Amino acid sequence: MQYPRLLCIGWAGLAAACGPSEEDIVAEIGEYRITAPAIRAFVEQLPPGQYLDVSDQSAKRQYLQTLVDRQLLLMEARARGLDTTSLVLQALAATPDSLPREYILLEALKHSAAAPDVSPSEEVVRKYYD
Repeated sequence: MQYPRLLCIGWAGLAAACGPSEEDIVAEIGEYRITAPAIRAFVEQLPPGQYLDVSDQSAKRQYLQTLVDRQLLLMEARARGLDTTSLVLQALAATPDSLPREYILLEALKHSAAAPDVSPSEEVVRKYYD
């Protein structure tokens, strides 16, 4: 009976067309998947002089770690709701297409971590001015 076999082959082809194959997936962070082609694209966009020897396994691990770290930071920024703040939304609207949109969100996270919203107490302000 050839019918079920052809059906399975059809489903396999459809699954391959819908997303990355299991062989291409290098890491998973939550629902986000890092694929071998994504790592290659990341390396290709690096400025000259920042390439590492990609035949070296430690270089491949370093590239992967960079992408994992970036994704974790993006997830943290979204968890903090930074992607919905008016400042970030305005920056995204004004961002040229050549700049990765994730850059804006990473910058917002960096600024929120570097300068947390801290207000001195009234007592501290009085002591300062007295």
